[in-house]
Amino acid sequence: MAYGSITQRGDKYRVCFDYGVDRNGKRVCKYRTFDTKRDATRAFNEHKVKTDKGTQIMPSEYTFAQWLDYWYDNIIVPQIEETTAYGHQAP
Repeated sequence: MAYGSITQRGDKYRVCFDYGVDRNGKRVCKYRTFDTKRDATRAFNEHKVKTDKGTQIMPSEYTFAQWLDYWYDNIIVPQIEETTAYGHQAP
């Protein structure tokens, strides 16, 4: 499985995050530039872990509303008390 790559561009480091292929068979890659190799490596490793766990979301797969639901259910709810989560539910 390809995760992407890290390349040095002058005094900065560019990370290619590989998300796989979309519905049309086109490869989806996003690029980000970092000032230090350490920051680039850290971001790349986080991407690899999320990809291996299956929690990495392809950027164009979800609408904003779907992403908000994912964010609330998988990131916010595990960090708050059950009663707080219950209070935030829509009627």
